[in-house]
Amino acid sequence: MENLVKETTKQPILQDSILLKFTEAIETDTDWVESLLYAICEWTVSSETIEGTYHQYLILGEGLDWLALANRLCSQVKDAIPDNELNDLVMYGVFPQRFETDRFKELIGPIKYGFYLNYWYGVVVEEAIQNAIERDIRKRHLALCYQDSENLFDLVYERLYGETKEELLSKFGSETGVSSTNDMTVTRMKEFTYWLHKIRINKWDPARVASDTKRGLLELERYGICSY
Repeated sequence: MENLVKETTKQPILQDSILLKFTEAIETDTDWVESLLYAICEWTVSSETIEGTYHQYLILGEGLDWLALANRLCSQVKDAIPDNELNDLVMYGVFPQRFETDRFKELIGPIKYGFYLNYWYGVVVEEAIQNAIERDIRKRHLALCYQDSENLFDLVYERLYGETKEELLSKFGSETGVSSTNDMTVTRMKEFTYWLHKIRINKWDPARVASDTKRGLLELERYGICSY
C-alpha cells in the first residue's frame, strides 16, 4: 500500500496524531463511525506490536483487513462507543443503521478502498467460494450414498486450486517462510486464503474464475453479507 509502512516505529508521531484526532473528534460529539473511517484513511502502518501482541492490517502487502484496524483504533476509545454498535462492527462488519454505507468509499479514500476490495475478494469471497464448493461436494456424496465426512478439504482444494490442501500449504510455507501448520495463526490463514485466491485466478480461464467468484458472492448474499 502506497501510504503504509511496515513498522510503527518509523512514524510513531504520525500515528499518535491520528489517534489523538480520532479521540478528540469523538469527544466533540462527531459520529464515531465517520471519525473511525477518516482515521483509517489516514493510517500509515501496515503492522505493529502493542503490549506484546502483534497486529497486522495488510494481508500479503495487498489486502486491507479493515476490521482488524478498526478494532485496534476503537480500542483506544471503546468507553465512548456504545457496546452494541462497536460489537456489531468489529465482529460482523455491520454499521449502525444511521450510517449511509455508500459513504464508506468516500471516507476511507480511493487508495484504501482499493486495498479493501483486494481483501474482500481475496479473503472474504474466497472463503465463501470454498464453503459453497464444500456444500456441493457434500450433497453429491450424500446423493451417491457415500458416507458423510467432516473433512472434505482436499476435494474442495483440488477442485478450486488443482492440489491438496497439504500440498498447497507446503508451497505457501516455502514462499512465505511459515515452517509448519503450527505457525498458522488467524492472520496467516488469511494470508493463505489470499494466496489461494491468486492461485485460482491465475490457474483457470476467465469464465471459470468469474463463475466461481459469482458462487462466492451468492453464498455471502445468503447470509446478508455484501461489500461496501
